[in-house]
Amino acid sequence: MKTSTIIKLVLIFELALTVWFTEVARSQRIDVTDQDFEAVDAAVVAMFGRSYGVADVANIDVLASLIPPSTGWENPYSTLSNGLLFVAEKWPKEGETSRVFIGFYRAGQIIWRSDTVLVDWELGRPSINATMDMNNDGNVEIAIALYSGVKYDLALLWVFSYSGQTVSLINAVDGENRSTIVGTTAGEFDYVDVNGDGIKEIIGLYFETEESVDWTPIMYSWNGQLYGKWQPMPTPLPGGHFPRSQVNAIVRCKVAKLTYGFRFQYDVENRVTSRQWIDEFYLQCPTMNVSSATWPTNWFISSANSEIVGWAAIPPFGRFIRQGTRDTVFAYATNDSLVRVLPVITPYYLRGHNPSPADTITESNAWYQEMITNSATGLTVGSRGLPPPDPFGSIWFTDTLISYTTRSRALSWILNQSTSDKYTGIFTRVKEDLQQGDKASALARLDTVLLQVPLDSTAALLTSEAYALLRFNAEHLRTMIPLDPLPIQLSYFIGSVQPDWSVLLEWGTVSETNNYGFYVEKKRTNDPSWSEAPNSFVPGHGTTIEPHNYAFTDTDAPDGSWQYRLKQVDLDGTVHYIEPIAVLVSGTLLSYFDAAPQNDHAVLLEWGTVHERDNRGFDVQRKLSTETDYQSLRFVDGAGTTSEPQDYSHLDESAQSGTWHYRLVQHHLDGTEYPTEPLTVVIGAGTIISEFGAWVQFDRSVLLQWRTAQERDNKGFEVQKSEKPDSRYENVAFIDGYGTTDEEQKYEYIETNPQSGVWYYRLDQMDSDHSEHFTAPIALQIPQGNVELESFGAESSQQSAGKDVKLTWTTRREEKTVKFEIEVSKDDSLHFRPVAGSRVQAAGRSAAHRVYHFTHKKRQSGVWYYRLKLTQMPTRAGGKVVVRHSQTARATLR
Repeated sequence: MKTSTIIKLVLIFELALTVWFTEVARSQRIDVTDQDFEAVDAAVVAMFGRSYGVADVANIDVLASLIPPSTGWENPYSTLSNGLLFVAEKWPKEGETSRVFIGFYRAGQIIWRSDTVLVDWELGRPSINATMDMNNDGNVEIAIALYSGVKYDLALLWVFSYSGQTVSLINAVDGENRSTIVGTTAGEFDYVDVNGDGIKEIIGLYFETEESVDWTPIMYSWNGQLYGKWQPMPTPLPGGHFPRSQVNAIVRCKVAKLTYGFRFQYDVENRVTSRQWIDEFYLQCPTMNVSSATWPTNWFISSANSEIVGWAAIPPFGRFIRQGTRDTVFAYATNDSLVRVLPVITPYYLRGHNPSPADTITESNAWYQEMITNSATGLTVGSRGLPPPDPFGSIWFTDTLISYTTRSRALSWILNQSTSDKYTGIFTRVKEDLQQGDKASALARLDTVLLQVPLDSTAALLTSEAYALLRFNAEHLRTMIPLDPLPIQLSYFIGSVQPDWSVLLEWGTVSETNNYGFYVEKKRTNDPSWSEAPNSFVPGHGTTIEPHNYAFTDTDAPDGSWQYRLKQVDLDGTVHYIEPIAVLVSGTLLSYFDAAPQNDHAVLLEWGTVHERDNRGFDVQRKLSTETDYQSLRFVDGAGTTSEPQDYSHLDESAQSGTWHYRLVQHHLDGTEYPTEPLTVVIGAGTIISEFGAWVQFDRSVLLQWRTAQERDNKGFEVQKSEKPDSRYENVAFIDGYGTTDEEQKYEYIETNPQSGVWYYRLDQMDSDHSEHFTAPIALQIPQGNVELESFGAESSQQSAGKDVKLTWTTRREEKTVKFEIEVSKDDSLHFRPVAGSRVQAAGRSAAHRVYHFTHKKRQSGVWYYRLKLTQMPTRAGGKVVVRHSQTARATLR
């Protein structure tokens, strides 16, 4: 055979071998494409010739973002970003030793590469095994493994260190320049922190002889310069466990009151200074307390012991909480029908990702003991406590509230000592009141707590943990203190701020026994003692079984938080106190606050005032649901002092996709601030529901109306209802959508003869691909029905002083004490606004026809829509208020 022919055959064989290298490597990767392999291989061949072939290529950006992260793919300093890491090997000729090097390819060229290392050809194809900062030196270590089908499935590991500029070999070698880190092909290598010092050890499993059946683990450690088999070996914890407590994290808890229990939601943040990822999270909480739970993707809820509840990442697929990241999906709910619980201070346990062979123990007590001793621990809020004693000990419970206050201050859940002293003082006085039998004063002080806690929370003086402990436990104590029976049967006691800034107090009785009359007492919320309002005596009706209504107007109520109570006096001079009510008097009274997404994904904010006094203006603020702090968007000047209603608006055109919370902070000229409750707006759905409203009409039917600003592949809307806001919803009706349109669309559905009680309504908007989007639920109290409305109309008139709208309505029958109130809307909006001074007292308990009138004065030209709202007074103090609306009346002013 000619020499030229032999050379050609050798070249063909080399080319075939290069292709084989590439195909074998390519078949095992999910993060790179064929084009990636071919591009890197072409660059290697161009630089070193066809005697070199690419053995493995990895896209670390992709691998570091994929699950499982525990396989060792990390890019901690972004030095392996925007390119492809590869390992290449020279196919040796006869008598030569193969050489291997690693490199990095980006934008058509090899950016850097290591020196070549000598390898034994018998070990076969090298591959990239891991990338991470193994020795905590600020560099990324790149491990490549070489496998063989001979020598007991031998595998050798080479470890390179890349600083971002230079690359060097950092594993020990033997006399033949081979790596001393040995494992088996099947077992590969584990990278674990055996003694918890933040530096990983490498563990390889090895067959000592060809006849061996069991693997022998071999540990390779870092001696400050190289990885190798050094003495002394790092030592694990007793029982062979690796430390899992090297976590530096923050756990925050928010507690929400449900209809029948509480929901505890946890925000777990792994700090940058933490040495380990978090893969388990547990709380001291009996599992019998938990009725439902949520958890992150690829985690599961764990209840290996009846005294704890927790969550664990599913190995090896868990989305671990890495350093500098957080997860807020951990939550569980309780149900009072199962067991009565209240928020308490409870320990939590966080486990770092550092599993050891001993972690396979399954016996409950042994696992529990290892878990609580080998975890990072701290305190949070949960439902660990047993139910309060039966019978309930109110005096004992005040000691619990005092303890929660002092411990919250020690844990920095109460931000300063003066705030802590305030609540400690209140609870101490509550205890003294109860010891002296003064239940009314104790209840009044607890009302002070319930008013102050939200204000202090808004002012960032209380964290969400302290808020939950103080509010919900004080609320429970309040419900457990029964008042002595009154000689009168009270039907309602309410207070409201009037357009002239006075406070109107109204109450009613169903029956009275020897009732001489009532005095009105008041105090600022923070004041310790009550004072009698001047000229507040209202005579009673002695003994009667007929209902009676009473009222008193307090014209001296400066801005602030006030409490009012009734001192009822018998004919013999005996005094009884009626539970106090709270009234917030602000110089500026909001009548409405709405936030609606627009078809261009902007958000229109609109609000109005009944009256204003010393109003400097409104700070419009927003935040994403994932954020903690609100950001200011714009300051809107107020009207100063005026008794005329005012309307305001702001168009937020910078809202990106996501769930946003909007609020107003009203500023007085004296520097005081009053934030509103936030409104939630979802931006980014293909179909934008700009308005959604639900009302009970006078015929007891439920009217649902909604509008869309735009629709994209909108199949339609499923109308749903439920007896609980967080329970299963039943489908009531399906309303077809308009598919795709940029024009506003209006929808309506009426449910006739609904069952009485509290019901929650929502919309399930369905796309053509069957994806679903839910609105927030709207709660409706559906009454039995006791007022029949005959007519309701609006008539416009031109007066010398301006344009008026005269509203008239007629009732056929009234069975209970009710009040009427007018609401108005411009341009047919679903957001109706209360009309100042429009409240009208009904006659009550009348079967005859009655006609009522109200004039809405000085309206601008245009079309106005009016709605009649009926409020049925609660049957007892603190009871539910039933609200119903008539059909809308329309008036046109020219």
